[in-house]
Amino acid sequence: MVVKNIAMAVSIFSLSTLGACAFKNMKGSITPETLAISYSPDQIGYKEVNDSVFTPNCIACHNQSLHQGSIVLDSYAAVKANLGLVQNQIVGQTMPPNGALAQDQINLVTNWIQAGAPELASDPVSTTPTPSTTSTPHPGTPPTPTPTSSPTPTTLTATYTSIRANIFASKCLSCHSAGSSESRYPLDVYANMMATSSMIVPGNPSSSTVYNQVSTGSMPPRGGNSLTSAEVTIIKTWIQNGAPE
Repeated sequence: MVVKNIAMAVSIFSLSTLGACAFKNMKGSITPETLAISYSPDQIGYKEVNDSVFTPNCIACHNQSLHQGSIVLDSYAAVKANLGLVQNQIVGQTMPPNGALAQDQINLVTNWIQAGAPELASDPVSTTPTPSTTSTPHPGTPPTPTPTSSPTPTTLTATYTSIRANIFASKCLSCHSAGSSESRYPLDVYANMMATSSMIVPGNPSSSTVYNQVSTGSMPPRGGNSLTSAEVTIIKTWIQNGAPE
């Protein structure tokens, strides 16, 4: 009986050890892609997005020391300040430059931003309540149709300030700014851009490198974030008007 009990104890210990090793190996095989899949929408905060997306794919360039394209992603405050640009670049698959993220990682970033980009997964989802204007109609009165509001269009004018904010910021500055890969062709500072030979020739779009690149579709690269015809036209008009700041 004693021998039988000892044999059973040894078997239980062996199974427990094997189970612990198997769990350790399984945990060590988790990749950013599988980590992204494991989160439900109410479990996403900055830390989850940072661990799954920013740290393995972005922070090598977008940190306090390098800040390529003037974008820093190694702190929550910095990401919040660049949220629109982050969404355009990642969802538009123009960043990272060495290839688009896995779809699960793109979904993780999208879900996080749509939830209001909370710092902590436990933070409440950010929503804008719509005040109710519904009143009880008199019996027999047909219901009044609810008017549908149209989104306010972005005002785009033929000035550098407007073009930088509405076109360059989301489609060009990740490369064409101080410290980035194409900093020799700057678009982030008006004076630097105008001082760079042939980039902008006031009054002459056809001699301006910027207009030639965007009008032919050569820039931005990779096609997914190309300028619209209206954006190309406003750049042409801006240059024809003397490229005012």
